[in-house]
Amino acid sequence: MEACQVPNSILSQLPTKKLVELCARHPLAGICYAYDNPINGAKYLMNNFNVFQELKKRPDAARCLLNFYNSIDFSRALSKPYPITLKGEEGKEYRGLNINFIELIIASEEIPDIYNNDNINLLKQITKRVYEQKIAQPIFGKIGLSTPILISSKINLKVERLDSLTKYHLQELIKSGGFSREINLTSIPSKYVTTRNGKKVLVHLTPELSNYEIQELHNICMISYPNVIILSEASSTYNCHDYAWLIKEGITQPYWLNAVVPNNENNLSQIWAGKIFQITSDSAHAKKIVYYSSNSFNNRAITHSAIKSKVAGYYESKWGAWPLIRHLPNDVPPEYGTYKRFITTFYDGLLNCSAGSGIIRKNTTVTFGVDTSYGYPDDVAYSEFIISNAKDDEDEVELGHAVITQTSKNYMVAYFTRRGLYNIYCNLYESDGRLCASYDYQALVEDY
Repeated sequence: MEACQVPNSILSQLPTKKLVELCARHPLAGICYAYDNPINGAKYLMNNFNVFQELKKRPDAARCLLNFYNSIDFSRALSKPYPITLKGEEGKEYRGLNINFIELIIASEEIPDIYNNDNINLLKQITKRVYEQKIAQPIFGKIGLSTPILISSKINLKVERLDSLTKYHLQELIKSGGFSREINLTSIPSKYVTTRNGKKVLVHLTPELSNYEIQELHNICMISYPNVIILSEASSTYNCHDYAWLIKEGITQPYWLNAVVPNNENNLSQIWAGKIFQITSDSAHAKKIVYYSSNSFNNRAITHSAIKSKVAGYYESKWGAWPLIRHLPNDVPPEYGTYKRFITTFYDGLLNCSAGSGIIRKNTTVTFGVDTSYGYPDDVAYSEFIISNAKDDEDEVELGHAVITQTSKNYMVAYFTRRGLYNIYCNLYESDGRLCASYDYQALVEDY
């Protein structure tokens, strides 16, 4: 980020028009889409780019931004084959992701005069033209179409008389940075998905990027973070929270899962509110990681989710609409913040017995299975069944008083050759050898 700055001695001498052009050439503009909400990514760039900070001071900043935006011809977007290239005044060329950054600057209201009475009608005309030009071009997908819609939503809230439902849709689109509403301003198809702990979370089925946008985000990822490994290409159909908390838990349909949704600040956090996950300081056995951007861990501060990679020392996560990436814990966009680790909860409970709660007859085969109502871990690699004497805890299998004929991860088939009181134990282990669950049963065996 430091290499992107312009020396202060030069900065103050540049005309405002030139400052806008420099913003439109920011080499890391695509980082905006490594965030679930692109506006948050844009604000990170704006706050750490001295050219934009200088632009904010200029009284003609709004007018110069509008003139620049109006000069871009989206109807003649080129691909060579990548990146998307747009022509502005005097034939100057700009990358598509960089113009998206300009649109996000406008949408952010960091330069509020853009929306004053003198400018808002012009902005409305420009945005309408931009959207019509973009939608006619197959190279613009979810990213390209979301930004003019975002600006239009801001305009409509300020100047139009709207019914409460339309106003609600516009407000929610703005809150999400354009990533939880469809381009017609109605809700993207959404549904509730039931998680492993029985809680329901709200998810969205979002449209995909264009092939050109996928390639652009791939390229900017490799330029910005050369040490990461791309595991799967960019996509706007799912995000980090979906990958870590739903896909890796067996819900393979891709969704866009937001940490906080309207009327429910616990949309994501309720997944770990049950028995299955708990916060841990045990880095060796942690399974999932949640990043947050404030001094305290709270729902609105959650920025990102990841899982622990099977490659030692690495995490794996989906960065907004960016690719699925293997990375070091701190090799992420700085605004992700610090993180908490989560471990699979240790379970203990009872085994079920096919003989019910009654007496087991000697030399009769019975099945002992885990009662999953007590909870069941997600990463069971192997199990261990033990049959011991209730009186002195001796191993009854070694003594020949019990015979195990079949085992699986969560059940055992056995019979007993001698009457007595037996303790049956089932211990479950994760792939790294951690004991994650223990279940037991006490069996009374008689001759009859």
